[in-house]
Amino acid sequence: MFTAETMVGELERIRSLGFDRLHLQGPVPPSPALLSAASAVGLAPVLDLDVARVAAQSPLVRLAPELFVPVIAEAAAALDPRRPDTTLMQPAAGADEGRLVEVVVAHAKTLMNGGATGFVARSALLLPASFWAALIGRLRTEAPGLLLVGDTLGGAPEAVHALAGLGFDYRLGSVAWWDCRAPWFLAQEGEFAAVAPAIGFPEPLAGPRLASGGTEELARQRLRLAALTSSGLMVPAGFEYGAVAPLDPGETRAGDLAHWRSHAAYDLSAELTALNAALADLGLRGPIVPVSGPSDDAVVLLRLSGGTAERSAGAAVLMLNPNDHVAAGAAAGPVLRAADGRFGDFTEVTGEGTLVPGETVTLPPLAARVFQAERLVRAAPPVEVKAAEAALKRLAADRVAIEAVVPELDGGRFPVKRVVGDVFEVEADVFCDGHDKIAAALMIRHQDEKAFTEVPLDFVVNDRWAA
Repeated sequence: MFTAETMVGELERIRSLGFDRLHLQGPVPPSPALLSAASAVGLAPVLDLDVARVAAQSPLVRLAPELFVPVIAEAAAALDPRRPDTTLMQPAAGADEGRLVEVVVAHAKTLMNGGATGFVARSALLLPASFWAALIGRLRTEAPGLLLVGDTLGGAPEAVHALAGLGFDYRLGSVAWWDCRAPWFLAQEGEFAAVAPAIGFPEPLAGPRLASGGTEELARQRLRLAALTSSGLMVPAGFEYGAVAPLDPGETRAGDLAHWRSHAAYDLSAELTALNAALADLGLRGPIVPVSGPSDDAVVLLRLSGGTAERSAGAAVLMLNPNDHVAAGAAAGPVLRAADGRFGDFTEVTGEGTLVPGETVTLPPLAARVFQAERLVRAAPPVEVKAAEAALKRLAADRVAIEAVVPELDGGRFPVKRVVGDVFEVEADVFCDGHDKIAAALMIRHQDEKAFTEVPLDFVVNDRWAA
């Protein structure tokens, strides 16, 4: 287990990478000295809070043992040759929910008094929404700035949707398991966005590490993918150095961090620093817009800071080649069209590239490039008051339209003739914008006269007038 003594220097390094929180996972709370040391360098400690799957000797069970029962009863385990763990406890089916909330609040307050500033609600989908609503309400009363993250991994959509509106600040995202091709991830992110923004990680938080079967190029790709598709980035310890030892809170040794750094297969620290800085500036919480098609060689994603391009102050683009042996090309034009022309130049976050219309970005195998842009602010042209007033008067004078005049010859090119004694009837469509009441008149004069005589037109039907 990591201690305050073994983390000396490591905490400052983690903070220098741009992280502002430190997630210390596992059922056993870390020492108050470690939490205090983390807070001292600007890393707010976040701990696991599990209610649905807890050890029999955990503080939560000791507070109210009558509320918990074994997940697997001893009688059932005796018949299983695998001898499953019978010390894992869960809330009893008939447990008083109000009493359970009180017990969890008391346990959380103890952790907060020790220095915890947030919790990851493990097994969040195994308890009813009413429990979480009551618990979060109580915790918010005790600590309004408390960070609450829901572990929704692997849950059915209806179970995840039940957590919407309960007060979770974030949820754990599934990008670490996406192959960049299957449609489920983008559909899931669009569907679960109403529950809470996602925290992404480049590799699973438990189990085999990415570096055990991957390369530096793959690690960099997964890191950039997690950064762009999430609203918060969580990086397992040692990932930046290509650590292969699985993260197990019960097996992690005090010197593991120093060992991973001294035996690093590669170092992505500079990459992490640049990505965290870009994420902090852009505040990406808008939708993930797929720019590429399912049959394209490259995967191109546009991420907005707001709900639409019009309402976004910034945007980022990820161009990714999922193939590990063939290069791929991604055109810049579709990205700029998807951004609706509302942003300035898309410049590379960890490079010097810029997206240029008409050009194609070449991506080597497993390469991923991230570009960012800020909203393009166009200066309004100066307004000449007198010219504007004159323009308004001209528009007002042209409000009335006169069309479909009869009789007429060749669009008015030749005069219409009549003989003495004939009745000369004139009709026209006369209308204007708005709902003003209008009138029309026919202006006539003999060729020997200088002044016109007005003959009022009578309204016929719709916009038709006649005289």
